[in-house]
Amino acid sequence: MFRREWIKGAGALALAAGAAGNLPRAWAAAAAPTGPYQWATVPFGAGGFVDGFVFHPREPGLLYTRTDIGGIYRFDPSTQSWVPLLDHLSKADAELMGVLALAVDPADANRVYAACGTYTGEWARKAALLASNDRGASWTVTELAFKLGGNEGGRGSGERLQVDPFNGQVIYLGSTRDGLWRSDNRGASFRRVKFPGAHVSLVAVDPARGQAGSGAATVYAGCHDKPGLYVSRDNGESFERDTALPEMAPQRAAFGADGTLYVTLTAGSKPGEVSNPGNARSGGVWKRGADGRWTDITPVKPAETDSGNQGFGYSGLDADARVPGRLIVSTIERWSEGDEVFLSHDDGRSWTALGARSKHDATPYPWLVDYLRGQDKMGHWIADVKLDPHNP
Repeated sequence: MFRREWIKGAGALALAAGAAGNLPRAWAAAAAPTGPYQWATVPFGAGGFVDGFVFHPREPGLLYTRTDIGGIYRFDPSTQSWVPLLDHLSKADAELMGVLALAVDPADANRVYAACGTYTGEWARKAALLASNDRGASWTVTELAFKLGGNEGGRGSGERLQVDPFNGQVIYLGSTRDGLWRSDNRGASFRRVKFPGAHVSLVAVDPARGQAGSGAATVYAGCHDKPGLYVSRDNGESFERDTALPEMAPQRAAFGADGTLYVTLTAGSKPGEVSNPGNARSGGVWKRGADGRWTDITPVKPAETDSGNQGFGYSGLDADARVPGRLIVSTIERWSEGDEVFLSHDDGRSWTALGARSKHDATPYPWLVDYLRGQDKMGHWIADVKLDPHNP
């Protein structure tokens, strides 16, 4: 007989042919039993929350993505397809398919790390760090002392996992409710560092401040429950809030080609409320130049366009690795008009909205025509957007 299984979030339909005796007689001769079932994934074009992308900064074509319950994928440029990297997980480890954060080692293109764990409830499995030195073909699993919410509120921010570009032994991991952690042995063990909040929204390591072998001198971390951007100038051992920024939760951070730091922010209707369906009420985009001063470069303030009963925030962010001042950002939870992506060529002084010049192509997957219902908005819940550092 034929069996089907929908893989939620992973975007796949698995099919398997069984014993010939259970098939219609016309099929039996052509489908004689040959051994165990052989399973494979069949892409169907969409489904689930893709909440983060990570390019390798030095190797062209090396790109990973994470999902909230569907595992990790690596893009294969030769076939223009996504390769699933966690389909081997057993039922006992199914909660590791919820991936809260990804990181690559800037100095070693073969190394990739994932902070995995789907829920933080009492009944949930504890989280684990998955480490690979062969681009996800195989993994070493290190059990963690806490849980992660890969399918909980705020999961679209990040990345919360970072490898120190000056010392590949050092890894920072921001948790869902247990603060900020650091490893000094490539993730084999972690210790908690001094950080004011419990729910870390992102970690960003300044690539211009540090010394080879000694580690980065300046590290940033965002927080959901005590909203703000925090900075460490003692190699990530302690953090203080940057009071020049609004008390909102940083969603994404990026360094420009000239060293400028950019941050997207989102705030809920209540202090510390994390980004989740319907929670975003305000947000913005800010930059800090070489003079250390912050400037508000928000493309469109929520109050300027929203209907008044609900605001929105900003999340997706990237800066051109080659051209200073070229930026891309996205709104998040802009329900009334649909989310938007904005592009700037002048360091945020002016922005171009891309929604009106964009279209969904439903040709390969005709069922999407019904899903779109005649509307062609950019979508909703756009948590991340990236420019290819090698082909911006």
